[in-house]
Amino acid sequence: MTKFCVYCGKPVKESDKFCIHCGKPRLSSLPKTEKKVEQPSIEMQPEAKSEPKKNKKEKLKEEKIEPEPIEDDELEVEEDKVVEAKPLPDEVKQQIEYYLELNDIRLKKVTLADKLNDLQKQLKSSRYETDFEFGEKIDVQLKAVKSVMDDLKQQGDAVKDKMTDKFIVEKLDYDIDTKRDQLKNLMREHKLKKIKDKEVVKKLKEKYKNQLETFIEEKAELIAGIQLWIDDLIEEKVEMNTERKFNKARFSSKEITEEEYKEKDSDFELKLNKLESKIKTLENLTKKKKK
Repeated sequence: MTKFCVYCGKPVKESDKFCIHCGKPRLSSLPKTEKKVEQPSIEMQPEAKSEPKKNKKEKLKEEKIEPEPIEDDELEVEEDKVVEAKPLPDEVKQQIEYYLELNDIRLKKVTLADKLNDLQKQLKSSRYETDFEFGEKIDVQLKAVKSVMDDLKQQGDAVKDKMTDKFIVEKLDYDIDTKRDQLKNLMREHKLKKIKDKEVVKKLKEKYKNQLETFIEEKAELIAGIQLWIDDLIEEKVEMNTERKFNKARFSSKEITEEEYKEKDSDFELKLNKLESKIKTLENLTKKKKK
């Protein structure tokens, strides 16, 4: 089949690469162009606008970061400390002696107050109005009781002047309670976020705890010393009871008269009562205060 040049229209041979008439290349001799495979167009997403940087204060506010609360499980401080029992220092023992003396005066005043009430009732009785001797006896007793009460008041004032502002046991109890309250208030304020600085809370908590432990140890040492004193008084009481029995045996064997026996026995009873009162008062000081 005859081929023709597409440019000049003249016949050409199949094997010709150029037209022999116009010199232009034949289409069949041109390299075939590969069809370009269209790649699916990828839509570029518009870049997200970067948000303006926020300062630290705004960031904290937005995130609502709160300080981590400090646990209060370490607030408990051991109160039943075991300490070595040592004799009380002289100045402490003297203060307790004043306290015992003052307590003894108070007891006597209570007894006298009861006696005074009884006498005042007698003043209102019909017998007081009609029986002269009875009325005179009541007046004498009334005057004597009032006089003793005045003396006791003066003695009590003199003892109070010798005592410190606050009795040592009461002072330690007050200091312990104060430190406990300070610890509780500190942790409550922290939990309520009124005190947000964790380091401040930690330092204060450590300070209060150390002070509390010191006061508790001082109280334990004081109680141990008082208990040692009680043991000595109990031993003294046992010895005195033995002497009292010995005195009775001397009377039974007619070594001493009845009058001598009674006088000595009365003295023993008075001393034993004072010892018993002293022991009970000291034991009350060693009892653990109820919270």
